[in-house]
Order: sequence, then structure tokens, then C-alpha cells
Amino acid sequence: MMIEVHAGGKPAVPHRAWVASVVLLFGVSGLALTLIFDRTGRFLQDRVSPAGWHISFQPAKAFELVGPESDVSSGVRRYRLVSQRGGIAELAFWRVDARDGLNAVEVCDQVLQRTHLSWLRAFFPDPAPIASVEALGGIRSDQILDPTIPMVVRAVVLNGGWAYAVSLRVEGASMGQRLYRTFEATCQTIEYATP
Repeated sequence: MMIEVHAGGKPAVPHRAWVASVVLLFGVSGLALTLIFDRTGRFLQDRVSPAGWHISFQPAKAFELVGPESDVSSGVRRYRLVSQRGGIAELAFWRVDARDGLNAVEVCDQVLQRTHLSWLRAFFPDPAPIASVEALGGIRSDQILDPTIPMVVRAVVLNGGWAYAVSLRVEGASMGQRLYRTFEATCQTIEYATP
């Protein structure tokens, strides 16, 4: 049995579906471009390539460079963010000589020990540092999160014998999700030069 329905109104506008599809396509494309721009370029500084290092990176714009450029020769480049509530967050990029066989976990531990707050670990062993496997510039790397400092370090050892690490340490506040997302986004900006 076949049923026909007749409407008393005007027929549909010609090409209405095609016009609506084009409008929706432009709207979705604009939204996608806005999200991509917010995620990649808007909150990041220009790419930094320290001399002698085999990586380049983009710190978040909110962080300011601490100390002279000569810090690069000592193997660390630090950026600092001071919040309105008085808390301080330090984002650091490390170059560690790993030619004597250090692995990425040992590099993370070395970075944790080199911070001026590392003595806290001896007095407050609990909670224990949390180790995990993450990505640093698309390469599998090891990460240690030490809630007693609070500080997170992610490191990778390259074939040339150099290890590179990114750390985020917080003073006077806790490490919230927003700061951790900034750390994660910074780790994603790491690019490796071919030696």
C-alpha cells in the first residue's frame, strides 16, 4: 500500500540543502581553525634553538626567560611564571651528558636532584614519585612526577649520547591541571635536529 502526503504550503526552496551544506562547512572549518590556532600558536613563543643543542622548542608565552643566555652552556635554559597569588612556576629545558650510559629515568632523577628543593625528598619520602612513559616531541620518553616538590620531569636519551629533558616545578602553589597541560603542550613542541 502506498501513501502520498500533500502539503498545502509552498514547495521547498531550490538548492536549499546545497546552500545549507556550504554554510555549515564554512562554520565548522572556521571553528576548527580557531581551535588549531589556540592550541598551537597563540600561547607559544617563537621557536628557540640553543647553540650546540640537538633540539628546538617553544615555551609558553606566559613564561619569561630567567638569567643570561650563558645558562645554555651549563646545560639548562629556565623560564619563570609568577602568578598573581605569589606562586612561581619554573619551566626548564635541560641538556645532560649521557655518554656514560645514563638512561632516561636516571636523567629525570638527576634533574630532580639538581633543583634547590631536592632536599625535601629526603625528609618527605611519601608520596613516592610517579613514573610513567610519555612522549617528548613524538619520541617515547620517561617521566617522573614528584608531588613532594611538586615537580614533573620528562626526559629522552638520543643516540648521540646526549639526553634532553623538560621540567616544570611549582613553588608556593600546587601543580594544577592547567599548568600540567602547559607542560604537556611544551613537550609536544620539541623538534629534533638531525646531527
